[in-house]
Amino acid sequence: MNWVGDLMKYVLYFDGSNPSFGFIVEDSEGNTLYRHTGSTPEGFQKTNNVNEYLGLIHGLKWILALGYRDWE
Repeated sequence: MNWVGDLMKYVLYFDGSNPSFGFIVEDSEGNTLYRHTGSTPEGFQKTNNVNEYLGLIHGLKWILALGYRDWE
């Protein structure tokens, strides 16, 4: 495992296309911890850029929910 202090390092991959987004969280050894895909919510423009941001936002929310606060 790759640890920073007492915290494990995570890697967030995210992507978006029309009309969906997704993210994957891996540990530093490449093990998938969580994978999520979703559709563009109503009220949002259905563009690649919007969906990429949604993938980032949802991925960061998931990592923050774990209590992880150390970034590189």
